[in-house]
Amino acid sequence: LYCGTLILGMITVKMLSYFMLVSLFPIALLLKDIVSKNLDNASDKKRKICYVGIIILAIFTVGFSGYKFIKMKDKIEFKHAGEQAVDSIGLFAANYPARVFSSFNDGGYIEFRGYKPYIDPRAEVYLKRNNHKADIYKEYYEFETGQISIEHFLEKYNFDFLFLKAGDRLYAEEKIDNYFIIYDSVDYFYRVYARNDVTTDEIRAYVISEYEKSKQKNKSE
Repeated sequence: LYCGTLILGMITVKMLSYFMLVSLFPIALLLKDIVSKNLDNASDKKRKICYVGIIILAIFTVGFSGYKFIKMKDKIEFKHAGEQAVDSIGLFAANYPARVFSSFNDGGYIEFRGYKPYIDPRAEVYLKRNNHKADIYKEYYEFETGQISIEHFLEKYNFDFLFLKAGDRLYAEEKIDNYFIIYDSVDYFYRVYARNDVTTDEIRAYVISEYEKSKQKNKSE
């Protein structure tokens, strides 16, 4: 346990906190032995030297990792791959938390940006035995595997926006009833759809027209 978390702490700054937390227990045990054992025994001396070496190594690791983090903190970028896709929602969202369909893995970022995701990585929250309302996790699985129709699902929740990632069931749909596309990444990794009534007919027609033009331009190139 000690060596495993030590290795993780050396590999990534995020795991350093786990090492610092978990290492308290074996270090406490080692210190107990150092204080209580008799130094007259040669084997005890070797063991204690080994223990002290491990503790020194641990202190060095924490200090070095802390120094490295301080030096690199200005260069570390915390950026989600779908940041621009979520930005597009803000162009159409009203002054209320929009309801957004997103995949299990992307829901946390959607919520971080101030919207209401259908589901997020907190799996335990979406189990019926925990929330006492509905088994959303099971429903999400059944929807993605085609056991629930797209029409029934979208009619039930009436999402304001659909935040889709390559691999999602809806991502493969070229046209989704009652929704129009507002964002399509260059590498076709993310797509965002808005419900027709979140904006005016004029704006919706303009966005659709510009999107079709961009598709034709990309095909010609």
